[in-house]
Amino acid sequence: MTGEKVAILAVTRSRGSQTPDNADITYSTADILDYTTLHHEIRRSQPEIVFHLAGVRPRGRSWGAIQQAYQTNLMGTMKGKKR
Repeated sequence: MTGEKVAILAVTRSRGSQTPDNADITYSTADILDYTTLHHEIRRSQPEIVFHLAGVRPRGRSWGAIQQAYQTNLMGTMKGKKR
């Protein structure tokens, strides 16, 4: 990506995540369910292209696990897109 400006928004709920050290890339971190911060970071970076790679899979078959995966994957994406 020579000559390109790259911004990476690491959308994670894990506080232990680390990002590589690279002077040509701007890193930010946000929780996919924190719509205010997510919206702010997207507006700040004004991306031309977005690669959405966030997601969780339900652990177990309980309704709560499935509901959490739905809330994070689908609703997090839709609410982030609307803002």
